[in-house]
Parts: sequence; C-alpha cells; structure tokens
Amino acid sequence: MKRKILVFSLTLSLMFSGTIIGNATSYSPANISALQYELDQKNIEITNLKFQLSQKKIELEILRNERSTSTSSSNSSSSIKDVQDILNDRYDNHKNNGRTMYFDDFTVSQLSSGKIQVKIYADFDRDDRIWKSRSNSNFEDFIKDICKEVNRKYEKDIEITVYDKDRDRIAEYSYDEYRNKLKDDYTYGGSSSSSNDLDDVEKILNDHYDRHKNDGRTLKFDYKLVNYSNTIDVKMYGDFYKNDRDWRSRDKKEFEKFIKDVCKEVNDAFDINVMVYVHDKDKGNSIGRYEFKDKDNSFEVKYEE
Repeated sequence: MKRKILVFSLTLSLMFSGTIIGNATSYSPANISALQYELDQKNIEITNLKFQLSQKKIELEILRNERSTSTSSSNSSSSIKDVQDILNDRYDNHKNNGRTMYFDDFTVSQLSSGKIQVKIYADFDRDDRIWKSRSNSNFEDFIKDICKEVNRKYEKDIEITVYDKDRDRIAEYSYDEYRNKLKDDYTYGGSSSSSNDLDDVEKILNDHYDRHKNDGRTLKFDYKLVNYSNTIDVKMYGDFYKNDRDWRSRDKKEFEKFIKDVCKEVNDAFDINVMVYVHDKDKGNSIGRYEFKDKDNSFEVKYEE
C-alpha cells in the first residue's frame, strides 16, 4: 500500500514540475511553445498561398478580358477597314448633271456615341462648276446609297462630311438608320431647300409620278412645287374634270397610297411637312387635299371629293 502511494505521489510531482509522461515521449512547455510557433507559421504560409492564388486568378481573368477586348477591337477594326475599302472601290465617282465627280478617299470610323463617321475627300474645289451646278437631290441619293452600304455592316446612325481637294468642308449629312432618312445639315453654296433643288424634285414628280393607274384607268398629272417656311406645297393638276368617270370611279385607297408616295418623295428631299392639293382640268377646282407630317411620317386626308 505504501508503495502505491509513493508512485502516485511521484507521478503528481513530475506532472506539476512540467514533465508529462505518456507513450514513452515527454513534452515540456518549451516544446509545446515551439510546436505552436511552427503551427502558426504554417498557417501564415497557407494564408499567404491562398492570397497568392486569389491574385493569380484575378490576373488570369484580366488577361482573358484583355484578350477578348483585343479580339473584339481587332474584329471591329477589320470590319471598318472592309467598309472603307468597299467605299473606295465602288463609290469613287458619281455622275451628276452630265458631269462626273471623282473622290480620292473615304475614311470610316466609329464615334464614342456609337455612330459611324464617314469622311469623303473630293478631287474638285468647292467653287468649281461641277459642285455649283450639281443636282442636290441626285447627290443626296448618292450619299444615301453610301449610308445603306455602311448599314450592311453596321446598323447605326451615320454622320457624313464631304471635303473638297483643299480639305475645305463643303457638305455635312446625318443619316437616321431607323427611319432610313438623310438630313442635309450643311451645304457650301446653298441649303438643300434652294430653288434649284425644288426644281429637281418637281422634275422627278413630273417624270415618275405623272401617271396613276387605278381601277383599269389612268389618271395623268402635272406638278408644281412651292416652298414655304415649314411646308412644301405640292400642286397636282389632273387631265380630267371632277365629274369625269375616271375620277368618280377611282379606288380611293389606291389613290391615297399614290399620294402618300408623292409625299414621301418630297419629304425625303427636304425633311419637311408636305401638303398636296389636287386640282382637276379646270385648275380652279380643288378636288383633294392631303397632309404628310415630317415628325412622325403620318398621312392624313384633309378633304376629298
């Protein structure tokens, strides 16, 4: 009994003296501190490695984005160059009023707003006869064709600036892709609403809208255009009387469609409201009045016999 008490006392004495005995290994407080320090260092290393890993993931994502942006930018630049090449190949000349305009260079770029900018450099001077005597409506058709060509690649609004051989600005246009409308913002030597342009459009109407087939009959017209501050008046003079069967038996819907086409032709040239007055052979008799509003392209029958 005394022997057991002695062993127990020795064990307690050793434990409280700082030595632990178990599994044939002894650990002092100094050893435990060393192990704890080593464990803390390993944890710090693991934390650092995790941080480095997260940084590498961020770098990888940045590289991927840069590559994607670079590829996209490269494709965009390639597409712009393709359009530029097409314009230089196919639109380097334009026949107008019996003369041929030549253009040395086209440049195409995309603005920060998303619009496409086209710059056209001509080989003539802004005071040359070829520019001064041009048909504006004909030239604007040429510009509109260029816009449509660009829209094959980019469904965007377009800004076009034309320069003469001295790099002086001679015309500016803006094209609304959604409405398919070209606007003359500036023209050296006169605006798009000049009397010469009015004559051009009047000639187009007399050449291409002089006949209207309706219900097996043909109605013939002569045209006269008058320009007011915010409206173009179109006077249509028929070769029939208001009581003639040709007029009385017409299909009204088909005739109104014809009048709307006339309005669009005028509106495309001037971007302005259009009023159409139809007269019979007597000229004093008004037999129809129609309105086309530029703002919303709305068409309204104001009066019709």
